[in-house]
Amino acid sequence: MRDLLRALRAQAADRARDPLSHVDLLPHQDAYLRAAAHHRKRLVRLGNQLGKTYVGCLEDVLYALGRHPYDPIAPLTRQWVIGSTRQQSLSAQHATWSLVPKDLVAPGQRYDSAEGFGRNNPYLRLRNGSIIHYVSDRQGTLALAAAPGDRDKFNEPGRAEPYGEAAARVRQGANRNSFTLTPVGRDCTWTRDTGERRDL
Repeated sequence: MRDLLRALRAQAADRARDPLSHVDLLPHQDAYLRAAAHHRKRLVRLGNQLGKTYVGCLEDVLYALGRHPYDPIAPLTRQWVIGSTRQQSLSAQHATWSLVPKDLVAPGQRYDSAEGFGRNNPYLRLRNGSIIHYVSDRQGTLALAAAPGDRDKFNEPGRAEPYGEAAARVRQGANRNSFTLTPVGRDCTWTRDTGERRDL
């Protein structure tokens, strides 16, 4: 029993040190990541609690570290995660914090379970200089118009205006856009029509 307890403690410590080495993906999450080999713009549409936010945040971290297994490019300097509400943004920040290896986080970076990466201008900075910013859909248009970026991820259905800013801006960077969403409770007409035209 003592050996088992010691082994469990060692595994927990290793998981805390490097969460990425303990990721276990569901088939639809794996398929989403694999699609990055051929598509710079992608969408994953799932019901609630099926792992869309998790896999989206995993991909944010992989791109920030330059470790994407299916899209092997240099670390992306600046990514923007656009959520529908502040609460939704906090969920993404929590998922990201649970995945990022803490020894790769920049000195001085703060995280709080209630406030995420901060109430005003939340972001995660890594030692390699990569930054992941978090804004809400309503903040998105102004924020995205004003700052450079390599990739944007819309976590939940977005509006056409922030996406238009994002699409134009990331063309100057790594030119990658993603949607992770549950099409319930919000008007998804624009997202559906754009996806069917393959204009995402």
